[in-house]
Amino acid sequence: MTKILLALNFKEIVVVEKTRSTWVYKEAEVALDEVKGLGVFIELEMKKETTPQEGKAFLRSLLV
Repeated sequence: MTKILLALNFKEIVVVEKTRSTWVYKEAEVALDEVKGLGVFIELEMKKETTPQEGKAFLRSLLV
């Protein structure tokens, strides 16, 4: 991929070093990222088809 981007004249600006661990809890995928120099972040993603409102409510309930 790097070769393709360089061939298209893309220029590398920054390299982000991170470690990701991924978990499944109920109907959600939980990703924990440790980003070098920035800290730890969490990403939640629904794995079940719902309306946006229902999905947001469910994901918020996991954080409480």
